[in-house]
Amino acid sequence: MQGDWHLALASYNWGEGAVKRAVEKNDARGLGTDYGSLKMPNETRNYVPKLQALKNIFGNPKLMAELGIPEVLNKPYFATVDTTQPIDVKIAARLAEMPISEFKALNPSHNRPVIMADSAVVIPEDKLQTFKNNLKKYTAPLTQWQAYTIKAGEKISKVAARFGISLTELYEANGLRPRVSIRHGSAILVPAGYGAIDLASLENMVEPRIIEPRRAKSIRSKSAKYVHRGQARRVVKSSRK
Repeated sequence: MQGDWHLALASYNWGEGAVKRAVEKNDARGLGTDYGSLKMPNETRNYVPKLQALKNIFGNPKLMAELGIPEVLNKPYFATVDTTQPIDVKIAARLAEMPISEFKALNPSHNRPVIMADSAVVIPEDKLQTFKNNLKKYTAPLTQWQAYTIKAGEKISKVAARFGISLTELYEANGLRPRVSIRHGSAILVPAGYGAIDLASLENMVEPRIIEPRRAKSIRSKSAKYVHRGQARRVVKSSRK
């Protein structure tokens, strides 16, 4: 920002808009517009010096040794794996030999039970070969879920009962708000192994189509309607006299 690395780093912490407004305010008052002259939150004020200190430390091997900081290897810490078929999040974490919480933290976009095919999965670099080896040896199904197509007039509660899952769990598995209605023809995730019919392909599965509830009319609009009706009745009565 403004050709100033300090302001650019401050923008990363405080927000570009906030830094821009602070610069404009100082400029209007005839004050300095550099990093040291701006009024900003203490967190941002300390953020840039901390980054600069880290840069100075890690750029000086002798200082790192004096401080007892272990050597940091110049190589990627994370690796990306592209899935070739659907795989459960829990199974993927198990194959990478990672706690499920850590796996989810690295892959927040995979917030459903199943990771679809052709999706990128992030794991630590030192777990990459472990994941590949375990995946190669894994012979059980990679997913415990399947896709089911909602029929016309079919209630989601009956679908949940049919596949042995609670309604709450079914909503959570599909990232849906409780009590929403799903359009027929939509595919949703359901547990596998219940002799399902009308199954859609997981590979081609898309987001379920939701039926948005109608907005309730406000009290004001309802009262206005009745006032209008009352006025109309009075006009009719007066015309009959």
